[in-house]
Amino acid sequence: MEVTVRPTDLIAAEQIRAEEKQRLAGRDPNFYTSYIHDAAPLNWKQKFSLGGTERFRSRCLPRRRLRRRHRNRRRTPIPGTGKVLRDIASVMRQRLSTGRSSDFLTNALFPALFHQDPRYYYRGSGSFKSRLLHAVSSVFAARSDTGRTVPNSSYLLGDLSAAALSTLY
Repeated sequence: MEVTVRPTDLIAAEQIRAEEKQRLAGRDPNFYTSYIHDAAPLNWKQKFSLGGTERFRSRCLPRRRLRRRHRNRRRTPIPGTGKVLRDIASVMRQRLSTGRSSDFLTNALFPALFHQDPRYYYRGSGSFKSRLLHAVSSVFAARSDTGRTVPNSSYLLGDLSAAALSTLY
């Protein structure tokens, strides 16, 4: 019998590489879902790495919609649309900055500070009701780096901080 002992950092790095390939419906990134119930805890560098991966690989802007608007604008210029388009761009810029700062704060910065795991642990067995309760409770409870269940303060503070930053913009 042979037993191989590896550091948890290496195991977590392998799990992150597998999570970075996950897609929801074949196209949307699904980096923060772990299908392994007892996944290795992430260190702070891995949390920031995963947070950066999601931010820069996910679709930041709905490109098709912008191309369609640009194409339609070239065909039929309407008087006064310049201000409307600037207003739309301003709202999109604000939503993008709020969303990206919220992603970074809730998935990288606060989990590293509070030693919480930002991933959602998939529960594939049980009744529909128990899986639904598990999904809803993940908003309020998170797994700490030691494996215990703790209040999900990183999610709450990350969203509140992102809203405060958005108001400052």
